[in-house]
Amino acid sequence: MALNPLTQATVDLIDKVMVFHHQIPEARIAAGGAYDNLRSRLLSVAQRKLTEIINESDWTFRYVSHEAVTIDTTGLGTLPAAWSNEGQQGGVWLDPAVNARRLHWHRLGDVTSRRETGTDAGEPEIYSVRGLREIITWPLPPVSMTVYVQYQASVGALTDASPGGIDVLPEQWRDSVLYEMVLLEEMEKKGNQPSLPYQLQMVSKNRFMMLCQERQGKPEVQMMPRYAGSADVGGGY
Repeated sequence: MALNPLTQATVDLIDKVMVFHHQIPEARIAAGGAYDNLRSRLLSVAQRKLTEIINESDWTFRYVSHEAVTIDTTGLGTLPAAWSNEGQQGGVWLDPAVNARRLHWHRLGDVTSRRETGTDAGEPEIYSVRGLREIITWPLPPVSMTVYVQYQASVGALTDASPGGIDVLPEQWRDSVLYEMVLLEEMEKKGNQPSLPYQLQMVSKNRFMMLCQERQGKPEVQMMPRYAGSADVGGGY
């Protein structure tokens, strides 16, 4: 199998580091061979570096828009399995086809207190998140209803496969940022001192380029790339 020169999948990233940095013959790098321990370690490094990149900013590509969640008559619902957090611009809305009103986030203690002492019924107006993925609302709806959540997806566990979970990152940054960050850590482990300053400079430059060029915030708000120091533009709800 020919080595893919582009980092389109997790397996591509691992293969490239093994061949270009560790100088292992391409014919010997396949999973299930003598270098499985190295493949496993590189997968772990890639996971840490991907998480670091993802958590660096409020990237637009992390947002999942308008995913339906059912709220039952007890005012409770379960958020999607991929839900991580709301980011800076996520939230919960009533069905846009009927009423685009946004629910207001309140502290969990406030929502719980109102549910314990209040008697209001009707469309939910406030919400919070309890535990990992339980949404809790107030007032209690008279019938089960649908709300729509916009949120940042969590970073799943990478696998030594294709795409292997690396597709959460836009393709243009898989080579220039993620691959180079993994390579930098491997160079540090190997003690490749003469090349470290250049590699560190490349990683810093490419991460800054990503920060400048990649859109941030939810898609409805940010219609153009956000450059460092610029103000948010656009509309939305």
